[in-house]
Amino acid sequence: MVGWSLLFGYIGSMAMYAFAFAEFTLGFAAVPDSYAGVPLRPVVSVLAVALFVVLNVAGARVTGSAENVLVAAKVGILVAFGVWGLVYLAPVSGQPVRLGFDRLTGITPIVAAAISFVAFQGWQLLFYDQERIEDPTETIRKAVSLSIPTAVVIYVLVAVVTTNLAPQAIQHHPHVALADAASAMLSYFGLASLGFLVISISALFSTGSAINATLFSSGHFAKKLVSGNLLPDQLADAEADGVPDVTILVLGLVTAAFTAWGVSAPSPPSRRSRSSSSSGR
Repeated sequence: MVGWSLLFGYIGSMAMYAFAFAEFTLGFAAVPDSYAGVPLRPVVSVLAVALFVVLNVAGARVTGSAENVLVAAKVGILVAFGVWGLVYLAPVSGQPVRLGFDRLTGITPIVAAAISFVAFQGWQLLFYDQERIEDPTETIRKAVSLSIPTAVVIYVLVAVVTTNLAPQAIQHHPHVALADAASAMLSYFGLASLGFLVISISALFSTGSAINATLFSSGHFAKKLVSGNLLPDQLADAEADGVPDVTILVLGLVTAAFTAWGVSAPSPPSRRSRSSSSSGR
């Protein structure tokens, strides 16, 4: 039951990432919400899952190279966003910085656990692919020890900046609140639209890399469940090298079904209207 629950959780997480990928894609002014009466959110989500299924079927080397590029791009953008956000908040805008300690009790333990499962899922997934890691015991130990504190700092930095610069966006369209915060801080230079564009691209990198990494590692996890007689043999060849294509395809199909079925959030305002409101701030 633990194994099945984890695998189901990974599929749900990938569906959520694909949902967010589509929401940010539709946030661009050039992308319509629907075409010929067909909502595009489910279509974009399914296409995103399909793209990373193809990458994973292409092989571990292609998957790893894509992941390196995506992660490097998103981390660089988020660090720049957080640092400039702090500079903008205090010396430039002059508004007081709220750290949000008074809101800590507003999150229930169940919600906090769910958020933590998704936020720190990547480190859990590391352990499923030890056969492809050189000196896995030492390498994973160092990777976890260095990357978790780094990620926590970035999470907190981004959260503080976003909640201070875009509190209304968090309430009304939270899936693009980060982009609204970037528009607000770059409006100082008259570049509100650029701020939205850069953060939206970063969000595509972030959600895309999350789909890619989770699909790859959950495929390894499913293979191990098959080798332990905890899943049907038809799902994977336990003796195969790497993740069998059929495993990736099955996980991708189930993920696509979930993300297509997901109830759409309220459509965010257009990029132009968001940029205008940010400039007004």
